[in-house]
Amino acid sequence: MTPNFGLRGPIRMARFISFLAVALLAPVAFLHAQQQKLPAPSSGSSSWGSIDGVVVDSLHERALNGALVAVIQRPEENATSSPSGTFRIDSIPPGTYTLEIQHALLDSLGIQLISDSIKVTAGNVQHVTLRVPPAKAFITSVCPEAKRRFGPAVLVGRVIDAENESPLAGATVSLAWTEVELRTGSGPGLIQRTPRIRTATTSADGSYRICGIPETLTGTIQATHGDVKTAEIHVESSDAPISMRMFRLQTSPSQVGRVTGVVTNRGGVVLADARISVQGDSNVMATTRNDGTFLLDKVALGTQVLLVRRVGYAPELLPLEIIPDDQNKVTVRLDAVAPRLTPVDVNANAKIATALAHTGYDDRKKLGFGKFITAADLEKWQSTTTTDALRHLPGIRIADVDGKETVQSSRGGTCVSYLIDRMPSSSSSGPGLNDMVKPSDIAAMEFYQVGSVPNELMIGPDRGCGLLVIWTRGQLKPPKDSTQK
Repeated sequence: MTPNFGLRGPIRMARFISFLAVALLAPVAFLHAQQQKLPAPSSGSSSWGSIDGVVVDSLHERALNGALVAVIQRPEENATSSPSGTFRIDSIPPGTYTLEIQHALLDSLGIQLISDSIKVTAGNVQHVTLRVPPAKAFITSVCPEAKRRFGPAVLVGRVIDAENESPLAGATVSLAWTEVELRTGSGPGLIQRTPRIRTATTSADGSYRICGIPETLTGTIQATHGDVKTAEIHVESSDAPISMRMFRLQTSPSQVGRVTGVVTNRGGVVLADARISVQGDSNVMATTRNDGTFLLDKVALGTQVLLVRRVGYAPELLPLEIIPDDQNKVTVRLDAVAPRLTPVDVNANAKIATALAHTGYDDRKKLGFGKFITAADLEKWQSTTTTDALRHLPGIRIADVDGKETVQSSRGGTCVSYLIDRMPSSSSSGPGLNDMVKPSDIAAMEFYQVGSVPNELMIGPDRGCGLLVIWTRGQLKPPKDSTQK
């Protein structure tokens, strides 16, 4: 039987569909309709016919629950599949019909499933088996062979307007990750890390497909439309030929959202004084009350990431779809860790500010080419580690490399070199950044993407990378007064 599926029109989906990885299955027919003559329903007239059957999700090899099966020629005749995938539509006049299957999974894939012709006769029940296309067949259909040579997997999804749920055409979706290759031989440089990025533009129905990616990857994905962008969402898949991600993006900031929730430890005990912020937006912040609850007001709509921190606990990143009503409710559970904080000498702030200005920090900040973190920011965020503080900066991602948290640039190449008190330090060897410097030791930090590093900071061999500059309190010295002897 000939497959029959195409691009989907109207969007019907849940408010939040998270990143989903699905396993590769053996190829089977997209759609199978086997007609059988069964006894007519006792309650119906012999002049009517019926259609019943089962809807199968071939991606997961299981029944598809909650699928709407409708007769295209008579849309008022429809049924919803049960948890076992079964459905039944009665009281259909004799004739030839086709069925349409609607489900959030199909919306995510950006396809429409329509059955072949089904002949309904009086007094009979026509039995059909409807199948979502398997992974291999789907990928072959939507990804050209030239792109499949770069990788066997595909990332699919939709971008919709956060305010009215309409498809957003012309948005750019970018996926960034690092490929790690182990070379043979001996000596340094056996592990080669190569940054990769794939992009796609959404079509008129808001759908996109990024072909030619590996089945196993760890990276970030982001949607942009003009000057507006979503948060960068962490994605991770293992042996997944098809991955899905839906985005909401606010194109005109005429509405805002609210987020309410509660923060607890893993045992369910509420935590007061936890800090909640929107990643990349320092103007939106809240602190949990004594009962662990919080309210974030005036949050930009769309796909966002909440950053939740508390002294003594590991930070938590929570992707969330912000919608224009009061239904954004979350529960966050934090894992306890041993804090590593040391006292800060506030009396030295004036001297440190003078010394920092002498490095050119203030002048570079005025130019606006980099991202800057001050000691006041660190104190406000209560960051327990240096990498925790860096999570606030857009364009940076924290990756686990050989068991240590390493700073990487999520756009324009992934390598980032460190410059600590004008001393170059390798990010790929030696101790990790959190072992080299603690938040309480930091006076200020600067971050520059590739191509925007100021000339006076181009120190060391890694000039083709982004640059993280750290100024510590212990090494910052104000310029000596020329009158001193």
